[in-house]
Amino acid sequence: MFPPNLYENGGYFTYKNTITGETFSFGRDRARAFAWAIECNVKIRAKLGIPDMVARVMIGVKIHTETPEMDEVVRKGLREKAGMGK
Repeated sequence: MFPPNLYENGGYFTYKNTITGETFSFGRDRARAFAWAIECNVKIRAKLGIPDMVARVMIGVKIHTETPEMDEVVRKGLREKAGMGK
């Protein structure tokens, strides 16, 4: 299974930027092409404001700071980062 926006044609990998529509040659090295495509997808999702899945998961993690008030500040920041509002 390929990362989104990564394509193979004749042993060469290309990546399509979904914002600009441009395509880029990623060469013949499959592992490197997959890594680059994943990194590009993460950055494009961030640019488009799509919630970061890690931040969404971290909201469910028990947070312990020095005070309950500080716990809420940290939780609020994680919710905002995940695009989940307040």
